[in-house]
Amino acid sequence: MTEPALRAQPSHVRLEHDLCTLRLPADFHAVRGLDEYQFSFESPARKASVVLSILPVDIPPNGLQAFAEIFVLTRKAAELEARSNGRLEEENSLLLDDGAMAHVSYACTDDTSVSRFLGWATDCKFVSLWIGMEDHDMEACARLAKEVFDGLRL
Repeated sequence: MTEPALRAQPSHVRLEHDLCTLRLPADFHAVRGLDEYQFSFESPARKASVVLSILPVDIPPNGLQAFAEIFVLTRKAAELEARSNGRLEEENSLLLDDGAMAHVSYACTDDTSVSRFLGWATDCKFVSLWIGMEDHDMEACARLAKEVFDGLRL
C-alpha cells in the first residue's frame, strides 16, 4: 500500500498595512502599484484585477458620508472617462448604524469588462477596493468582490 502524497495548500496572498489588511486567494499575485498607498493584484486564471487604495485622512465624524460621496463621484467620472461605452449600475451610499463609517459602492460595465468599486470612510482613512474582470458576467464579478471583501480587515 502506498502512502498518500502530502500537498501543501496554496497560500493566500496577504497584504499587511498599518491601516488595513487584505487576504486574497492564492491565484492572485502582486503587481507594481502606482504609489505607497495603492496595491495591485492580478489573477490570470480569472482574468481579474484587484486594486486596494488606502488614503490616510482626518475626517470629522459628521463629514464621513459627504467625504465618501464626493470621493466616489470623482472616481466614477474618471472610470467612465477611461472606458469605452461605460455604464454605471448598482450605486449605493450609506452611513453605517453607529455613524463611525460610511460606505459607497457602484458597479460598472463596458464592451469588454465589468468592475465593482467599494469604499469605506472612517475618521482616519478612506479605503477602497476596485475589482475588475475581462468578462460580461456581473454576477461573477459580484462573487469575486464578496470573496475579496471577506479578506479585508479595516
